[in-house]
Amino acid sequence: MKLNFLKPLGFYLTIIALTVFLTFSFSRKANADEVPQSNLIVVRVFEVSGGFGSSRIIISYGKDKHEEIEIENTSNTAHLAENTDKINYVLNKIINTGYDLISSTASGPNGCACIFILKKKS
Repeated sequence: MKLNFLKPLGFYLTIIALTVFLTFSFSRKANADEVPQSNLIVVRVFEVSGGFGSSRIIISYGKDKHEEIEIENTSNTAHLAENTDKINYVLNKIINTGYDLISSTASGPNGCACIFILKKKS
């Protein structure tokens, strides 16, 4: 019995791994109080619950402008409130500069990967 579904699965896992690698390879640190002007801002939150990687918030303003904010790994529930406060601060900072949240997604059985998309108000 052949497992034909494994070929597409391997392809998708390769694409996901490449995307994560490129995201971390080309990001840079920016001043946390600066919000460059762009029509869309993408906020990605990675909360790691195990020992693989580190938790962080990545904000993309477009045009190769990125900001990374480190947050605590959530190997236990001790840091959940602290991380939630930081995510709340980031989203409110962006919204207060004239953006609306237009989409959000979340996934992950071992930690959390969330994406928030904010659009400049017309």
